[in-house]
Amino acid sequence: MSTPPEVRIRDHLARRGTGTSVELHRLMGTWGLGTEDAGARDVVAAALDDVGITVTPRIADARADQVMTLTLTRPPAPSETPAPSEAPPPAPSAPRQAPQPVGVASPALPRTLLTVGASLLVLSLFLPWFRGETGGIAAPDLSTGWQWLSVLDVYLVLVVVLTVLLLATDLMADLGPRAVAAAAALAFAATALRTASPPEDRIEGFLLEVSVRIGPFAALLALALVLAGAALLVISPAREGTVLPDGQARGAAPS
Repeated sequence: MSTPPEVRIRDHLARRGTGTSVELHRLMGTWGLGTEDAGARDVVAAALDDVGITVTPRIADARADQVMTLTLTRPPAPSETPAPSEAPPPAPSAPRQAPQPVGVASPALPRTLLTVGASLLVLSLFLPWFRGETGGIAAPDLSTGWQWLSVLDVYLVLVVVLTVLLLATDLMADLGPRAVAAAAALAFAATALRTASPPEDRIEGFLLEVSVRIGPFAALLALALVLAGAALLVISPAREGTVLPDGQARGAAPS
């Protein structure tokens, strides 16, 4: 019989000796439940309280992406912790269950990088990207990213939309950070290529010499911030500890 999630979390906290932090939708996912159902929230809160785990803020009042702090206020009794010799050996042919993440590094830094990056990326499209001029002839109305770009600007907006979905909802689940990182990396490469090879422009038959302005560099910086934030979200669970089906924390020495 598999160990209940609240017991795995309690044993994980007992070994660490300190509390841990995790977003609400990840905590609920340990039970295979969503954050929309108030009854499911009550079930998780009651299960954690029964094993002596205090959660702040209250699960019933928290947002899906809010960071919850889990603290063990009542250590497990000796009778609740079976001795290593009492544990039955695993069946050779039994499939190994997927790890259940319960501890993640604080998401404050990656969320800040994603927020600043997405905001700067939107702003960059309104900044001057290129300027065409030759022989005193200039194109003053063709300067921003919206005016110069035809496909890349749409893709940059897509990166912003994916970032906002990752920050504001749990619709993308664990795939979200990887999708945002991949999209940001492709957009970075496309923007760098466009910066190195500016588009041609003509006015009444005159071929204008196109020079690079500040917009592409702001976009590259924004995409680098988004990529860094998404990458930190991808790797953050491994830095804090993941409870495996046998109750051992990933990264911890076998007991």
